[in-house]
Amino acid sequence: MPMQGNLPSAVSSKKSMLSDGLFWILAILILCTQTLFSSGKELFGKIHFGLHGPGGYWAFQWTRDYTHGFTRRGFLGELVRLVGLDNANYLAVTLLSWCITLLLFLLFAQSLRRLLGRVGRADSLQFTVLLLLSPLTVGMLIEIVGDPFLAVLVLYLLLHRLLARSRLSSLAEFLLCAVFGVVSILVHEASIFFFAPAIAIVCLFLRDDRKYAALIGYLAGAIPCVILVVFATQHAAVTGQLPSLHWHGIIVPEPIGQYPSFSALVATDDAANFGHGIYGICKMIYRFVGCLILPAFLSILLVRFRFGRSRSATRTAAYAILLPALCCLPLFLIAHDWGRFFSFQFILAIAHLSAWKTGENIDALPIPQPIVAMALLVAGITTTPASLTYRVLGLSDSRPILAATVLIVGGSLLALAKWKKQDREAETQLIPSDGNA
Repeated sequence: MPMQGNLPSAVSSKKSMLSDGLFWILAILILCTQTLFSSGKELFGKIHFGLHGPGGYWAFQWTRDYTHGFTRRGFLGELVRLVGLDNANYLAVTLLSWCITLLLFLLFAQSLRRLLGRVGRADSLQFTVLLLLSPLTVGMLIEIVGDPFLAVLVLYLLLHRLLARSRLSSLAEFLLCAVFGVVSILVHEASIFFFAPAIAIVCLFLRDDRKYAALIGYLAGAIPCVILVVFATQHAAVTGQLPSLHWHGIIVPEPIGQYPSFSALVATDDAANFGHGIYGICKMIYRFVGCLILPAFLSILLVRFRFGRSRSATRTAAYAILLPALCCLPLFLIAHDWGRFFSFQFILAIAHLSAWKTGENIDALPIPQPIVAMALLVAGITTTPASLTYRVLGLSDSRPILAATVLIVGGSLLALAKWKKQDREAETQLIPSDGNA
């Protein structure tokens, strides 16, 4: 059997694989470097040790709670208030935000480590740097410190481990995912665009059994909450008392209009995307390309590298990345954080593929070093101060960076296609002429 034939080589090459210690040293070094050189849009300046606090948009979401009645995105602040903490204290919000960000980083890095587990030392080292240095991953986590959605991502990555192992009964999966559906929507109503497709991918492709209790449970909890949030906040009366943040005697009130009604939100984004004629549409396409080019390139490279030895595994991995991204597209019409959306989808894809049991048994297909070098160059030139606007604009905020990235990515994909063609021709020549194909 092929599996048995691979065992001796796997054992003999174990010493040539990247050690856990070296991986974590590298991962933490990249995290610290990007953190120290970041310049976040915090309200009160640097906190301590060079760490920046959350930007005002994220920080004010922690101040929202149910003190004056039900409100959109008030669950996290209410939870903080119920445990006895001051959800309007900027220092407390900063510390909680960084705890969540670091936990998410550890979970993501652990998933990446597992995905690269059967990869040789040199290739593993290169792909670790490539995927962690990109503004799509660690850079994004630092840029949006304080985003309550990161807490939901942490919960899902923990839940995903239970679902991927398929050790729970159908009833337990249904109840657990229903509770997660309720919590995720109360924290951020857009969660359904990310986690419903994510759980569907786990049920459809990444498990041997085809149980759908988890997906049904999530939808049963999330859909009623989405309806509640939309209708309860659409015509909510203004209390006249806006939340505020305080630190060292300085009080900053929440900006008026930070949370418009859903109809106003949709009208504003539609006007921005489609309200300027051909010029507006071209500008929207330009921004879409700036947000899409990195996740598309890294996904193609990663799938080809990690699962390229098996065509069926390559197709499954491609579906696991592509289908959730397509399900998320309607969200692009009512929101403008396009770079952030693709970043979340990429992080979820890494987590899914790392827990795929079939994929664990497939040896990586090394990619020629010039292509990897060009990919590392892309990661390097996009990890710049311009990446601080990646959340909304992707790479489109800097025309030189986007132009250089397009040229390098285009050259890399052409080289990858040529190498793939040569690899197939060599594989065909190795098939005996009298054998059965």
